[in-house]
Amino acid sequence: MPYLLTRRNSTHYYGVDNLTKALERPDGVGLLTVSNHVSTIDSASLPSPVVSFRDLLNPRNCGFWNLAREDQTSETTLKAMIVALVKIMPVWRGGGVHQIAVTNFIARVRNGEWGHIFPEGRTYQVGVHKRH
Repeated sequence: MPYLLTRRNSTHYYGVDNLTKALERPDGVGLLTVSNHVSTIDSASLPSPVVSFRDLLNPRNCGFWNLAREDQTSETTLKAMIVALVKIMPVWRGGGVHQIAVTNFIARVRNGEWGHIFPEGRTYQVGVHKRH
């Protein structure tokens, strides 16, 4: 994935030193990161070129918990299995903040794990304005 992001595309990372410092947080201190994204694979691929292998060996930094739209996480049985393995929790559009996945996500971060969100809730496509 790093090859695709850094050699085949122009991907720019800002504040990598801040992320590196945050990954070295004390035990029991959660980490919440926020970013925008362009495609549905950004969740898994964006941190790979900037997070060191040493940091990934630490269980609390080995991937982050993420929230994703339910209809994108369970289209097929295979997709649902992959989503569970890569720490994605399904949320329902219009379901409000009082959903079990949101509660679990908050609990994970409070317990010292890494959580990541894409607050705009959609992928960005130039010239396309689409509501879900």
